[in-house]
This record gives sequence, structure tokens and C-alpha cells, in this order.
Amino acid sequence: MRRPLISRRRRHGDGRLIIGGLLVLGGVLILLRMLPPWAFWGVVAVLSIACGLSLLFDLLV
Repeated sequence: MRRPLISRRRRHGDGRLIIGGLLVLGGVLILLRMLPPWAFWGVVAVLSIACGLSLLFDLLV
């Protein structure tokens, strides 16, 4: 018999959860270590957090 589609979708979701969590964690760590003149790293951190949160919220919907 064929496997249900739900299990395949969940496996894919677990990978996205890990990637999203790592992006959020990386962005927070960059923000914590950032010095004021390093505006570029601030932008990278904010984009990383935004991408991670969008992946995490995409899993919840």
C-alpha cells in the first residue's frame, strides 16, 4: 500500500523547522555580538530572523 501523504509532509516540515530555528538563533546571536558601526551585520541579522520566523509560521498554518 502507499504511504499516507501526511508522513511525507511532516518529514519535510521537520527540516524546515530546523532551518527556521537555526536562522532565528543565528540572527539573535549576531544581534547580541553586534557593535553599533556594523550596520551591515544588523541588516543581515534582521533578514535572518525574518526568514526564520516566516519558515516557522509557515509550518503552523
